[in-house]
Amino acid sequence: MPVSAIRGVNINWQVIGTAGPWVAMTTGGRRGHDEFIPLAHKIAAYGYRVMLHDRRNTGASDVLTRWQDIFMAGAHHSVMGVTEDELRSIKVPTLVIPGNDKVHSSASGLTAHRLVPGSTLHRLPIEDQDLPLNPFPAWAAHEAEIARVFADFMAHAGAAEHNRR
Repeated sequence: MPVSAIRGVNINWQVIGTAGPWVAMTTGGRRGHDEFIPLAHKIAAYGYRVMLHDRRNTGASDVLTRWQDIFMAGAHHSVMGVTEDELRSIKVPTLVIPGNDKVHSSASGLTAHRLVPGSTLHRLPIEDQDLPLNPFPAWAAHEAEIARVFADFMAHAGAAEHNRR
């Protein structure tokens, strides 16, 4: 897997798919990108190139000692780590698929949808769980739906952009 030094930090990354528009997928929390590989293959099957990477302090990328301080500074926000003003400032097409654990709560996803102008909401047939973090394999049953919804969203966003020109 390629590793690139970016501003002095080694970042582990890979691309799934060989043609089509680029999509970047980033896992939440401290998870490595390996968990997204099956979903990336499903999205690539719709004609996208999917770039996966381990953010700093996750997976095989370099560890930064300031990560916990940065994370904790934004933990009190309705959408962890992002202010309401930052969410309101997003000007690109945005698809929100809420989670269902205490870190990625459905309430947080609904708040993001409410605050990001023009965002699209898709709710999976899931119930909130009383878990700090839902194990990633629990999402495998929803990957085909997530990939289909994402591809439909991207096609619609692309058509809307084309019509604006």
